[in-house]
Amino acid sequence: MTRRLIFSLFVLSLLIPLFFASQAFAFTQCPQPKSYLSPAETPQGLEILPPFPAIGSQADADDVALFKMDQVGEKLPDGTDNPAWLKATADDAAYCAAELLPTFSEAVFGAAGKRLDTTTAPRLVAMLNRVEIDIGNAYGAAKAHFARHRPYERLGNHVCDYESVKGTSSYPSGHAAQGWATGLILAELAPEKAEAILQRAADFGNNRVLCGVHYPSDVAAGRLVATAVVSRLHSDKKGFAQDLACVRAEFHALVDPSAAKPSCEIIKP
Repeated sequence: MTRRLIFSLFVLSLLIPLFFASQAFAFTQCPQPKSYLSPAETPQGLEILPPFPAIGSQADADDVALFKMDQVGEKLPDGTDNPAWLKATADDAAYCAAELLPTFSEAVFGAAGKRLDTTTAPRLVAMLNRVEIDIGNAYGAAKAHFARHRPYERLGNHVCDYESVKGTSSYPSGHAAQGWATGLILAELAPEKAEAILQRAADFGNNRVLCGVHYPSDVAAGRLVATAVVSRLHSDKKGFAQDLACVRAEFHALVDPSAAKPSCEIIKP
């Protein structure tokens, strides 16, 4: 390891805590359980992701063009609220598992179906709380390292909520990563609804672009990190795998009220 690399890692180690502190206001209400994966087991965005498109490159021009195509106004031409903007704003406020999981209810159960939340699926929420920590551990250093400016800082576009992203960087998208990880896990629990679930997960990430706080490449990078983390979680046979089996039982009882209620509990970290 060269002296330059050692120095770079040292500087990064000083900057990362400052980065997390800058966005702590947005997620202070999220539970903070222990992660499933150790630091050595956690996939790292810095190793997985390429740099974001350089300003002036064709890839950047394409990124900006796609971003602009997805922008919508708060109001429709007739002055009524734009449903797409309202949906994106609602998704903007969902990050913790207790907020994020209910947004998948329709994809899993249909428009008039049951609701996924802390009351109906407490074990699933508890498991996703731990997965969220793994996801954050995987993308956090990359977000600090790349330090990409948000689109509105460059393009002056309107956003859903300035305060929730102020002082944070754009690449990769943490919301998109959490949403995609949630979708991947739900698709395992309900494979017959996988298409609708993954479409919902994709829409959740895409709404970060519609909200004006991420480029499409940020969202794609978040999904890549989430896919790597969920894949790695399946190697955790004593932790995640056991909890997933417990959650399957809970989910089955939710889908089929005649099924036996699960007697298991999520492993206490």
